[in-house]
Amino acid sequence: MNRHNVLRTAILLATLLIAPSLASATIWVSDNTGLPGAEIDLTVSINTVTDAVEFTVTSSNTAVWQGIGFGNTFMSSTYAIIMFPDGSAQERIMGNHNSGSLTTLATLESVVRTDNGDGTVTFTMTRPVTPNIVGVFNFPTDGSP
Repeated sequence: MNRHNVLRTAILLATLLIAPSLASATIWVSDNTGLPGAEIDLTVSINTVTDAVEFTVTSSNTAVWQGIGFGNTFMSSTYAIIMFPDGSAQERIMGNHNSGSLTTLATLESVVRTDNGDGTVTFTMTRPVTPNIVGVFNFPTDGSP
């Protein structure tokens, strides 16, 4: 292999290793400061190559349901993901101080529950960035929160 081929191979490998990290960005990490009793840490990352959003939720609430919501500052009509102790999750459009209704089409592509062994549990979930389903929150792809 001549010197030019070695250089091309090195550049190709570097591009393959670096490019995926450039196409993924963490757009939001929770800050529970000032939230009494807040026991959920949330990270939302978007991969623009796969058009997927990944949610990583860590909590010390291992035996009760918990949820995260997007798109509103109040409960009614908010898109929410509700996670259950058995490892399942539901997407809901919340009602006015009630559980609202399940979304008409589920967009979660994967849900993994991990017991961290330290009294916390982590849910990792993925779904399309913009599923274009009425009521389901579409995440921005430009890096804005």
